[in-house]
Amino acid sequence: MLEENRFFVEGGAVDWASHENLIGRLIEEETDFNNAVGAAVDWVKKHSTWDETLIIVTGDHETGYLHGPGSGSESNLFNPIINNGRRRLPGIEFYSTSHSNSLVPVFAKGGFSELFGNYATGTDPVRGAYIDNTDVFKVCLAALQETTNNQLLAAIYGLIDIITDETLRKDLKKSLINKVENALFQLSQGHFHAAINQLENFIKQIKAEQVRKNGISFNQASQLIEKAQNIIDMLTGNEKRVVSLRKAVVTESYSLFQNIPNPFNSYTTIEFIIPSGKSEQITLDIFDIRGVLVKTLADRVYGPGIHLVVWDGTNKAGIRVSSGIYLYILQAGEFTKYNKMILMK
Repeated sequence: MLEENRFFVEGGAVDWASHENLIGRLIEEETDFNNAVGAAVDWVKKHSTWDETLIIVTGDHETGYLHGPGSGSESNLFNPIINNGRRRLPGIEFYSTSHSNSLVPVFAKGGFSELFGNYATGTDPVRGAYIDNTDVFKVCLAALQETTNNQLLAAIYGLIDIITDETLRKDLKKSLINKVENALFQLSQGHFHAAINQLENFIKQIKAEQVRKNGISFNQASQLIEKAQNIIDMLTGNEKRVVSLRKAVVTESYSLFQNIPNPFNSYTTIEFIIPSGKSEQITLDIFDIRGVLVKTLADRVYGPGIHLVVWDGTNKAGIRVSSGIYLYILQAGEFTKYNKMILMK
């Protein structure tokens, strides 16, 4: 059902109302937005299930530095908003007419919603655990991908984000980080099981680090072990709480999927299918908008099935390319297919 129905609803007027410090207009907009979310929930109940549909409700930023009355001084900086009851305006005040760095809530329900916990690496003394807003994209990426390969790719990126954190990396042996990076390389070569094996080796080695108490702390090691094990369990079918939103099948025709690069990550993946019963010499090239060859990503024989190729955002000289529109072209025998992708930085 998700293949045919994707809804993006924006309550844009809440930003305008907050810039103008109009509490009444803000409440009107949020009431309408709440009704829109309710309609989406009703649609899931009627036409889908929570196993195959994911609803995310959040904001890109806060505007107005909205807090309870009397906030702003050092002693009462974060007074809560006061609920004055039904049909009465809450106790609320604006302290700015601009965007602020106040945390915004994230609500999620459905398949893959539990992945948000993997990215909740920060802690606010008032609000508790929080994630970077760019990590919302990573959960969406995992949910929308059509193969376990791409789910594993998104998961590996998440693990790399964790283990390359500056405060943790200094306590980790380079060999540990290399295993996760090697899992990414194995996956880029189409070796799904080899990537899984690398993650399992990572778990074994980090457990040994934990036992020796050599640098890495007990809590840090436990968290990394749990996250890596959850990734493997999810992709090998042992994790029943997280279900794939789509099931990919090997079709009887060639396919080249649309690619949507992440502007916050230099790596992006291109996916294609070779039909069953065939092995083909495949070339996969990237061209700029002028038709100049940027890089050849693949030039070899591929067997039937779903394949994934990683582009690191560089040209054939290894230099990072600029933002812009690029074409990626797949050739397999007499089959030729191309798609456009927008690379933003």
